[in-house]
Amino acid sequence: MLKESEIRQKSTDQSKEASELTKKAEFLSNMSHEIRTPLNVIIGMCDIARYHIDDREKVKECLEKISKAGDHLIDTVNNVLDITRLEEGRSLVQEREFSVEELTDEVMVLLEPLAEGKSIVLSFSSRDIVNRTVSGDYSHVLQVIINLATNAVKYTPQGGFVKLRAEERKNRKRGMTTYRFTCEDNGIGMSEDFLQHIFEPFVRADDIRVNGIQGAGLGMSIVKNVVDILGGRIDIRSEPGRGTLVTVDFDFREASGEIFLKDVEEFKRAKEQKLKERKIVLMAEDMRDNREVISTYLEDLGFEVDASENGEDLVDMFMESEEGFYKAVFMDIEMPVMDGCQAAVTIRGLNRRDSDIPIIAMTANVFKDDRERAMTAGMNEYLVKPIKMEQLREAVERLVND
Repeated sequence: MLKESEIRQKSTDQSKEASELTKKAEFLSNMSHEIRTPLNVIIGMCDIARYHIDDREKVKECLEKISKAGDHLIDTVNNVLDITRLEEGRSLVQEREFSVEELTDEVMVLLEPLAEGKSIVLSFSSRDIVNRTVSGDYSHVLQVIINLATNAVKYTPQGGFVKLRAEERKNRKRGMTTYRFTCEDNGIGMSEDFLQHIFEPFVRADDIRVNGIQGAGLGMSIVKNVVDILGGRIDIRSEPGRGTLVTVDFDFREASGEIFLKDVEEFKRAKEQKLKERKIVLMAEDMRDNREVISTYLEDLGFEVDASENGEDLVDMFMESEEGFYKAVFMDIEMPVMDGCQAAVTIRGLNRRDSDIPIIAMTANVFKDDRERAMTAGMNEYLVKPIKMEQLREAVERLVND
């Protein structure tokens, strides 16, 4: 006859087994849905293209949708394989030495096209890190940052921002250092209830705001597994309508001596030269239509434009950029949160080599006192709206060095 403790243990084991079976059933059900949905698009679009084979535009439209559905299907399968390997412990940590510059550059190369497609301002600052070459699992750290930033871009509305930052933290162990990576956005945010389940596979917010955004709900589950395997820490803070801030800490071994010093210096020189060749400017304008007009003018003049809605965001973007990254600042005067004059004074007071960057005011204020106030704040030029292309061209040619 079974003892009471044995009966309790048997009941516990049965409950765990039932729970595991339920999870597996839910996993297979969700997996079936995530695979069948893009397959339905692929099969349906093939049929439509076949029926309209002589309609070139219709066939082209079908092929584009087939391609997108195929990409989604590949992402889903890859994510499931990642989770399977992680859960079965077959993911091995592979350490190598790498530089912060290598990491930030690869992240930006991979994510800039996605951000530009939604007119999202994407930035990655690492200027506060002293030990810029470390040893660690580069590929998995990169995977975590890419997943976090991809989510941020996906769930941030058109014209928003995604700010990535790497900071160095003290580590008590000799020869070790800690990097803290943060990913901040002003996207749709998440509820407190949803945050309790965010690391579970196939979990997505039941929210009309995410309708039409592709995803199987596997990304954050993979992130949590990778962070745990690497011995890292992750924290997420979010509010609906107010964006999300994700913080991840990873410990790394400090690089051994000057092994990579020469390579790093050459890399820095090449990066500086590449930066000089790019013509990137910063603009603050709280009216969307005006932002679009000025951005188009500047792009026609050969510039890349990073835009913000107020002076405070512009100053933050400037401070987080590498020195010399921006060639000029175009600033509206009347803006919420921080106006153009306050922003100009702040920039001029920064302890940076590029604090003397050309700042061009764009305003509807036509009075002499307004112009004097702007110039006193540190503006180099004062353009009165409506601004025409030729006015902008003249100001650029006079103030912005190639």
